[in-house]
Amino acid sequence: SLALEYMVKRLMARGFGRSDVSTALDETGQLELAAYQTLLEMLWDVEGGDASASLAAEGVSTEDIKTMREEELEALEAILGPQCKHEQTGEAMIIKLQLPKIAGVKGAGTVEITVPTRSVYPFQPPLVSIIAQDLPTYIKLSALKQLGPVLNELVGEPSIFELYNWLGENLEQILQQPPPLATLKKYDLTKPDGASTAGAAAGGGAKKRQYKRGGNGSHRALPPAELARI
Repeated sequence: SLALEYMVKRLMARGFGRSDVSTALDETGQLELAAYQTLLEMLWDVEGGDASASLAAEGVSTEDIKTMREEELEALEAILGPQCKHEQTGEAMIIKLQLPKIAGVKGAGTVEITVPTRSVYPFQPPLVSIIAQDLPTYIKLSALKQLGPVLNELVGEPSIFELYNWLGENLEQILQQPPPLATLKKYDLTKPDGASTAGAAAGGGAKKRQYKRGGNGSHRALPPAELARI
């Protein structure tokens, strides 16, 4: 259908190839946000699972989660001012943060953080997209891949300002010293012309790991040699 094709194109615009996008949509009953979550979990090599049951067992209520999100948004607006914009739809809360200027890239990029209504964020990572027209898709996906472990360590804590800082500190370095394309070879990535690579099958299966909660400390971009081992 036309609506399905629009979903496919929007997800492909985030950097994933048609094959992976179509599979994710099939697995999630053609729900776009759920499909994007599946694609990110594939990129991060994690099993998302259902955090709701464990949270209920630990006594974390829906109201607790709502309060944490509201307080985080207030803090973001106070710190970033007009660089922070947000909207609430029936499906999600969407927060857009303007990124610092990147040398060699025209215009200012934006990191878009989506928290689906059904999400239990901050007890699971939010959905993250890097929007910068002149930044190569491969660089954006490399940055998102490296961001995964950072978000993994922060599960259970508000993490949006931390991920914003991480991207501000590391995105230019990733652009100037890009990791080997082989680090993304198992994903059916979208090329700039909209075609996709045939790397999905070549990469083989990666060991999955569950998200963990807690953890602090600074985070940096991984050097290419270290990223290749992820």
